[in-house]
Amino acid sequence: MKGQKITHDGLNRFISANYHSDEHQRWYFQNGPQKVFVTLEYTPFVIFCQSENKILSLKTHTGKLIHDIETVYLDHDGKVLVHWGQHIGVICDRDLTLLYEHIEVDHSSDNVHPLEALEKAICRDNIGETDLVLSVEGKKVSVQTIDEPTLKNRFPFNATPSPDPGQTDC
Repeated sequence: MKGQKITHDGLNRFISANYHSDEHQRWYFQNGPQKVFVTLEYTPFVIFCQSENKILSLKTHTGKLIHDIETVYLDHDGKVLVHWGQHIGVICDRDLTLLYEHIEVDHSSDNVHPLEALEKAICRDNIGETDLVLSVEGKKVSVQTIDEPTLKNRFPFNATPSPDPGQTDC
């Protein structure tokens, strides 16, 4: 199982129900007395988009709906990240088209198409505020740019965790 993608629905549900982090920001799932540490490709959560009646909502790979989004980030590779509470997650690439339908330019007087503004924001050298907002659950959330060092500093997590010395690696 190590290094392989898990495709079994029942196993995915079990892992999702038991997915946690510890005091060292290592993400794992609890399997009885064992902690099975999870290698993270980018962030601790992958986020999926869904739209009903033209209202966007977001859900983590563990099946939890995300409420009270604080900030949406764009990185320089075009990945979209969502910050809520103490968590950060990346929008699943397959859902970006749906997400883009809910991005708006904040200044309605500008005749800039949202996708054009999005492209300009991704290509910027500096990080910070943009003129974009994401409309999610009927609220407008600011979109900011972020680089990888800032992301790792602001949201510390161990992407390649290992057990404490003397404990076995599952």
